[in-house]
Amino acid sequence: MLLCEHDKKYRASMWESDDWDRGAEQTGIVGNDTRLREKLTDIVTMPQLFKEAGWQSHDIGKVYHLGGGKNPDARQAWMDTGKSWHAAQAYETTTAGKKLLSGRNVTDGAFPWCQWGAAAGSDDDQPDG
Repeated sequence: MLLCEHDKKYRASMWESDDWDRGAEQTGIVGNDTRLREKLTDIVTMPQLFKEAGWQSHDIGKVYHLGGGKNPDARQAWMDTGKSWHAAQAYETTTAGKKLLSGRNVTDGAFPWCQWGAAAGSDDDQPDG
């Protein structure tokens, strides 16, 4: 997985239905430590738009960045369950998937969070696999 400025800029904005051209500077979400609804309380997301139009909307796997640690209520809030989705299910990384085989900071240390890493196991060992 590669985390970079492009990902941060568009992860929040790609799910907004009212203005898909907004980037991190306009949304105020410039990292993976801020929940969507903390900054954009009344935003209508694309899955929410479908849900409100009568379609079924379900998050199976990783769509939004997951925070909340082991707290199930906090994890549901990070997944935006209830607003964007009828139901959401997150998966945990397996023991094999947690084993880092190789990796490096792709910005030569300029951004400590911007890292590439190869983990053991297969896609099924990753929560977003």
